[in-house]
Amino acid sequence: MTRAQKAAKKALAEILRDWNDPHGAGSIMDERWLCGLDVNEQAMVALQIRPSRPHCPCCLVDLVDLKAKLEGHKKIVCAQIEVVDVPDAHRWTEAINA
Repeated sequence: MTRAQKAAKKALAEILRDWNDPHGAGSIMDERWLCGLDVNEQAMVALQIRPSRPHCPCCLVDLVDLKAKLEGHKKIVCAQIEVVDVPDAHRWTEAINA
């Protein structure tokens, strides 16, 4: 594991620990919402997230804000958020990562 990868993992954990679902359903770290995560050796972060309410626009806005927060951290090179297990997940993913 590279130093960049370790630093990115630590930064990711700090950000996600404090990030809550916009509907008060709890921390985004809950396994109901966070389906997968990966940090590669170049400090690039990939998350798989299931929104708590797949038809609510504030969930989309919240994930855009999360991506911006992740990419704003100096230890994280870039972030990719993939939405899973909701109708039209590919559209969510495209909107967040545009």
